[in-house]
Amino acid sequence: MHIQGLNIFTMDKYMVMKKYTSIITVGLALFCISTIISQQRAIDIERNSQSGKKYTLIARFEPELALSASEREHMEAERFAEIKLKMQLLDTMDISDRKRDKLISDLIEKSFRARSFRNMANNHFEEEK
Repeated sequence: MHIQGLNIFTMDKYMVMKKYTSIITVGLALFCISTIISQQRAIDIERNSQSGKKYTLIARFEPELALSASEREHMEAERFAEIKLKMQLLDTMDISDRKRDKLISDLIEKSFRARSFRNMANNHFEEEK
């Protein structure tokens, strides 16, 4: 009888301990979930505030240096016209196809690259001689 009573007593302790363990586990899980949700909200708020900025840094601090949209479009059109003229010039030069392709790719990708200016100048002087 004594052994049987001891088993019942330990079983009660086990059930109470199991109950508290499950309550603590659920509480810890809820705490972790709420922390994750609050961090996600902070990130979303930060993203919204960044996307809400109206001006670039140069427009905010140096507005006289920032160009309007029409001025930028005009400069882009001038750049494309200059690239077209340089491409026509490259087509008339007597250079290898590989060199021509390299210069054209430089012109399109990086129009202010020193290699394209140097090569075009060298070829110009050779034609004039």
